[in-house]
Amino acid sequence: MTYNQVRYPDRITLIRGNHESRQITQVYGFYDECLRKYGSVNVWRYCTDIFDYLSLSALIENKIFSVHGGLSPAISTLDQIRTIDRKQEVPHDGAMCDLLWSDPEDIVDGWGLSPRGAGFLFGGSVVSSFNHANNIDYICRAHQLVMEGYKWMFNNQIVTVWSAPNYCYRCGNVAAILELDGNLNKQFRVFDAAPQGLISSTKRDNFNIPVYAPSLQDFKEVVEENGSFVINKLEVFKGGSPLDLNKPDDANEVGRALANSCRTVCGVLVDAHIGDKL
Repeated sequence: MTYNQVRYPDRITLIRGNHESRQITQVYGFYDECLRKYGSVNVWRYCTDIFDYLSLSALIENKIFSVHGGLSPAISTLDQIRTIDRKQEVPHDGAMCDLLWSDPEDIVDGWGLSPRGAGFLFGGSVVSSFNHANNIDYICRAHQLVMEGYKWMFNNQIVTVWSAPNYCYRCGNVAAILELDGNLNKQFRVFDAAPQGLISSTKRDNFNIPVYAPSLQDFKEVVEENGSFVINKLEVFKGGSPLDLNKPDDANEVGRALANSCRTVCGVLVDAHIGDKL
């Protein structure tokens, strides 16, 4: 996607989400993946440096406001967003944080505290005021799982579009993308997850396990059919972390990152063969 934005800067715009941050990528696996694949944290550092330059929002034909999370009590006009110094790590509070973390909520009138611990919940009156003040038709955002792929709220003043089908391989949701024509006529393209199952019993990964789409049942059947598998390649690596273990908050982040790494490597085997017994 980054290449496409560089290649077609007038046609593709990437906007920043709450996961495009150094802290979150260390907890949810991107840091570990870079370390495993490249044996160094440099790739991760380069990627997170790029994150700092991503736009915080986008305005489509001056009528549709696109943002990852939502609105902020510190922002009432689009010009205020333009003044934000985005070239930084996502802060824990403030306008930049809110744009990436906030959520619309039916039962909230005005502003409310977010259970996420970052950003705010905001109600229909907030959306109406923002849209009217900025002369936009509606807000398009993501950030929340929607089982139907997309969801309108507050009399079609804001829409959540979710584009990851069967999220985490277990939620069973469909996904959607919003397609606009030259006149801003909209069409939602709804789609299911790609079929799961064995891709090739002859193609093996570095652990001599048949390559498969991550269906636990299919993986279990493959292992049971073969009886066992042999690990023919094992690599051990060490990597530095920008976190400070002497700081309680950082130590907690390291713990979560290590747990996530173990889950990434062993989770499928554990779920398929132990499951609820663990």
